[in-house]
Amino acid sequence: MQNMRIRSLEPEENEMAMDLMRSAISGKCRRFYGEHTIKKWVAKDNEQFKFQIPKNVFCVANDDGPVSIAGWHERGVNGGTDMDGAARISVVYTHPDYAGKGIGRQLLNMVEDDIRRAGFSHIVLFATMNAVRFYRRRGFEDRGDQLLEVADGHYITIRRMVKNIAPALNEVEIRRI
Repeated sequence: MQNMRIRSLEPEENEMAMDLMRSAISGKCRRFYGEHTIKKWVAKDNEQFKFQIPKNVFCVANDDGPVSIAGWHERGVNGGTDMDGAARISVVYTHPDYAGKGIGRQLLNMVEDDIRRAGFSHIVLFATMNAVRFYRRRGFEDRGDQLLEVADGHYITIRRMVKNIAPALNEVEIRRI
């Protein structure tokens, strides 16, 4: 993993980000959703497969471009959340060639820190079933499953997950209450 760096994702990299997402979905989700649904989901002509670069997004890139991306939205913005005090992680994808090397975990930590600095107390995300264990290990809690239409007539199950990132009350604060 030479020449890796963390940086912002540039608007002109939107198509590269979509290709990265297609590769990650194709490589990681097949076991959970099946070949036919995956092909429909990542097809270049699928009008439902769109990616708008979030305002708050990071990527790990090498000389060829992004290999992992993670980003978030504020409450109520572009698919944000209706939960008070929460921001929504809207994208976390790592190219299969770089999966399992800690890159996604590092980006998730950066996004969480960014959300915390922005003053949010909770994070909401909707995980594909292959990623649920990854998020559970990082402190996210299950909040139920729902169906998401990923292509015309093709649905997948996703899991709503929440993490409390509010600072814990210390003993002095507790005594004041």
